Amino acid sequence: MKKETSKVIKALLAIKFANCDVEALCEIVNATPNPDVATEILCGLYEEPIIPEKSILNMYLGNKDRNTECTFESYNKWDTRVTFRYLKIKTRSGYFPKEIDTNIITNDNFNELVVNEKSVPTRYITIETGETYGDTSTCDLEDWLKGAKKVVATQEEIEDIKSKL
Repeated sequence: MKKETSKVIKALLAIKFANCDVEALCEIVNATPNPDVATEILCGLYEEPIIPEKSILNMYLGNKDRNTECTFESYNKWDTRVTFRYLKIKTRSGYFPKEIDTNIITNDNFNELVVNEKSVPTRYITIETGETYGDTSTCDLEDWLKGAKKVVATQEEIEDIKSKL
């Protein structure tokens, strides 16, 4: 299905590129993932957003939701997604007898207590190993900025941000 160019974008392109085929420009702009950004770039209006280096995001890590400090890696202007790094918690999962007390399962006794799922009535349980590793993920810029408000910045970081404004 062909995207329809907004009247504002069409008018802006007609003003900026008076000697060009505006319909052809609109077709090219609409072929991009983000026509607004494409138009801003063509017209010399695009400005990369100021993106804080840290954000606190609610992520499912290990076996529960956690507020996790994340570090900015890159920004994709075409889909407004932020790529970030964070520490992920290693887990182990397996089938255990249905009646087992989950509090007794540890990394040390995991292999002794895990059972074949068909041998007895079971339930699937995930435990944390106590180890972490670096991983990357993405989120929408809006979510990143919301999470950034939860980060407590040092005075030096505040001055650095102010200098970029």
